[in-house]
Amino acid sequence: MLLFAQKISQITRQWHSRKVVGLLLACLAMFALTGCGLLNQLPPDQVVKLAIAQQLTQTQQTITQALGQPSAAELEPNFKIKQLAVSEREKLSGPTLQKALGDSLSNRLSGDVYRVRGTFSAAIAARPRQTQDSPFEVYLSPDFQAGDAEVETWYLLKPS
Repeated sequence: MLLFAQKISQITRQWHSRKVVGLLLACLAMFALTGCGLLNQLPPDQVVKLAIAQQLTQTQQTITQALGQPSAAELEPNFKIKQLAVSEREKLSGPTLQKALGDSLSNRLSGDVYRVRGTFSAAIAARPRQTQDSPFEVYLSPDFQAGDAEVETWYLLKPS
C-alpha cells in the first residue's frame, strides 16, 4: 500500500509540473503574440473601415461639388463597407514616414503613424449588388487620451 501511495504521489507531481510548464508556455505565447501585434493589431479593423468610409465620402462630396449638385455637406453616404482584407499594417518612422506623407505633415506629427493596405468591397444602397474588391491605402495616427488606455481616437492623414 505504501508503494502504491508513493507511485500516486510521483504521478501527481509530474502532472502538476507539466500543468505549470504548460501554463507558463501559454502565457509566454500570449505575451509574444501580443507583443508582435498578432493579437493586438493596430489600427483595429473597425478603424480601418471607418477611414475607408471617410475617404469614399470625401470623394463623393468632391464629385458632387464639381457637378454643381446640392451642398456636399447634405450628402449622406450611400454605401456600406462589406468586406475588408488587410494585407499590410506598417508602423512608419523616419525617412519612410517623410516619403509617404511629405516633410510638412510628417514634421508636425508627434505620435505613431500606421500605413494600412489591402482590399475592400462595398455595397451601394441604391443597388444591393456588392462591388468588386478595391485596393486601399490609409494612413492613421492614434491619440490615446492621457490616463485612459481604453479611450483612443484615430486620425485619418492625407498624404501631400
